[in-house]
Amino acid sequence: MSCRDRRDAILLFHEGLLEEADPGELRAHLETGCRECAGYVSEARSLSTNLAIALEPVEPRPALKKRLQRRIAAETALASPPSRPRRLSWLAPAALAAGVAAVASLVTFRLASGPDPALLEELAALSEERAVLVEELDATDDELGELEAQLDALETELGDARKQVTMLRKPGLDVMVLGGTEAQPDASARMFWEWDNGYYCYLHVQGLQPAPEGRVYALWLDTGSGERLLVGSFEPSADGSAILWAKLSSETGRAKGAAVTLEPADVAAVPTGAVQLRSL
Repeated sequence: MSCRDRRDAILLFHEGLLEEADPGELRAHLETGCRECAGYVSEARSLSTNLAIALEPVEPRPALKKRLQRRIAAETALASPPSRPRRLSWLAPAALAAGVAAVASLVTFRLASGPDPALLEELAALSEERAVLVEELDATDDELGELEAQLDALETELGDARKQVTMLRKPGLDVMVLGGTEAQPDASARMFWEWDNGYYCYLHVQGLQPAPEGRVYALWLDTGSGERLLVGSFEPSADGSAILWAKLSSETGRAKGAAVTLEPADVAAVPTGAVQLRSL
């Protein structure tokens, strides 16, 4: 056996994976002071140390584990007489991690003399599998983010709905009726508000025509001081109904009247469009 043929056996010997008959012959050769094999021993020590530091314990898939065990058996059999086939059945489960590290070392040695097509194919398949898993994980994270955003929105809507129901059930609630103008003859609305614990205003409209593109409807309150304050803007649904819920400053004066106008989407601080509904 040439020194180059002993290269893999030296690695297995260093990892304690040679069968009992092999170490004696290899040890006897190393004791002759062979410089080439001494270099292989140094390489094995260095590689084993680096692997111990860099590699994290992994549990290979069952199919890959069997394949690695067969490859170890095949590699060690190259240095054995034909009459003595190599067996790895003596390896205890506790030695599996060391076996995997030795296989990694053996692959590194083999790559120096040329890559193994079968192993490269296996590595390529694992790399593709990892890429798919990473992509699926990213997609799951995106879905989770969207679901969390939807949940937050639903919780906000639920909170608003509870406040609306609580307000509409209060005794002595102020109510104002709005009627349509010539621009909206079929429209009508009812506005509710209360001043307890903040100024809440609730508007329910029906019979509105769709707003032209780039325009919205806006609700204004006329206070006792003569001011016209913007409550908010809205767009009706396909059946012409709409709801507007808003909380205003507690310093807002009591409403003496209300009006709905048609405004640009970027509503200004004062109304600029025609009145569509007004308080009766």
